[in-house]
Amino acid sequence: LMDVLDKLNKLPADKKEEDREGNILYLGRKLGLAIFSMQNFDVNYGHAETSAQNGYAGNSSIFNMFNTSADGNSFSPPFMYRVGLTRMLNDVVTNPFEEQSWNITMNETFQDNFTMTSKFQPFKNFSVDLDWNFGWNKSVSRLLILDPLSNDGENQINETGDISSSVWAFGSDFSQFFRKQLQRGLDDYNTTDRLISDVNGNGDGLTILDRDAIQKDFVQTYLANTGSGFGKNGYMPFPLPNWKINWSGLEDLFPFLDDYVTRITLNHSYSGSYRTSWKFNPNFGEELSSPLFQQSPVKVITEIQEYEASALTIDRRFMPVIGLNITWKNNVSTRLQYDYSKLLTMSTSNPTMTEKTSQGFKFTGTWQKRGFRLPFFNKLRNTLDLSVSASYYEEANLRRQFTAVLANSLVNGLSSTNADDYDFVDNSDLGVVGDTRIKLTGLVGYQFSSMVKANFEYTYDHAIPKSTQTFERVTQNIRFNVIVTIRSN
Repeated sequence: LMDVLDKLNKLPADKKEEDREGNILYLGRKLGLAIFSMQNFDVNYGHAETSAQNGYAGNSSIFNMFNTSADGNSFSPPFMYRVGLTRMLNDVVTNPFEEQSWNITMNETFQDNFTMTSKFQPFKNFSVDLDWNFGWNKSVSRLLILDPLSNDGENQINETGDISSSVWAFGSDFSQFFRKQLQRGLDDYNTTDRLISDVNGNGDGLTILDRDAIQKDFVQTYLANTGSGFGKNGYMPFPLPNWKINWSGLEDLFPFLDDYVTRITLNHSYSGSYRTSWKFNPNFGEELSSPLFQQSPVKVITEIQEYEASALTIDRRFMPVIGLNITWKNNVSTRLQYDYSKLLTMSTSNPTMTEKTSQGFKFTGTWQKRGFRLPFFNKLRNTLDLSVSASYYEEANLRRQFTAVLANSLVNGLSSTNADDYDFVDNSDLGVVGDTRIKLTGLVGYQFSSMVKANFEYTYDHAIPKSTQTFERVTQNIRFNVIVTIRSN
């Protein structure tokens, strides 16, 4: 790019305009080819199943796997079960008790995972690594309650699972989540009966404080990929890639640093993940009635869904937001980086959100000297390693109770059908906890030979709490290690 601009500036005005258009097209074409000509694209899929149960009436001998209980001979799990193509054993023992039932448990687990990775280099010394991942797990437990003196009885089934996906967590904030939930309640509100019910409301199948409604509003508030989900009950958002960016060779842009620097590199990394746990409700279809919040005259009627989300998590990390690596000509390497992360967890049973943020700077410097000589031991020419690191991070934990925010914001009742007409009153900042951490580390290492090494390390860790309920803490550690390698031929 710099060569093209230099040549362009030396041309006459009319020729310059003509070549400028040609060079723009040329650079645009090169950029398009760089983006769409990925160096590699790898796709991996994994599937695993496990099965376990007790109370099987047969034995374990491999020689009897082709016999069945109908033959009246000794029998054992069939070949299809042994290789995992079937997961259930139907022949169970008979309950030996005459007046009590007997329980037999059967458990199955299923795991599916997709990973996709790609890398492309749109410019010289500039590379981008992409990483997609998503998967789901399911556990099925069966409880067979055998009748007295029988091998038959009642079968109870329970299912739980979770889904996970790489996402872009660049959405809005808690106030937007509050308004989405409040609008669901206003759409289903009957002013005469002071009752919030989807049956008598807009009939979309969801209402305020409904667990699936909380899950959908949580995703639409905090994720960029908020389209229709897929998988179990539509819980999984469309996976979007995480990335790592590396830009090396920046020392060429600063020729005046040639006497001091040999390498300058910038890097940036983002990783975001979304996770939802879900469970099966055997009593689905039943209705529950509860106050909108404590001492509220408004009642909310929700219907228990067949499957419901039970816990939601979004993890967003920029590690680093930006990092600067410099290799100096005197065997010194330095790295300075700024990190930021946010972890959101949401409980749907008693709608509570916990928000944990962390941000700060970290500096690391290393120096190595080969052929270093100790005083009084001039014949020893070994290696000396020095490293120092310093970091400053601020961490904050904020816990919000959704029904308490409702109570604070609806002190005058439900006076409008538009959620934007209500003030968002959040006193959650009164409950912020966390600390500021300052950490210093110094290490001196000396290698006497390939068989003897020694390290001395000092660490200073200072935690300054944000809450008055926690004391300020200082931790200092001193370590001295001697490593001796003994070899024998």
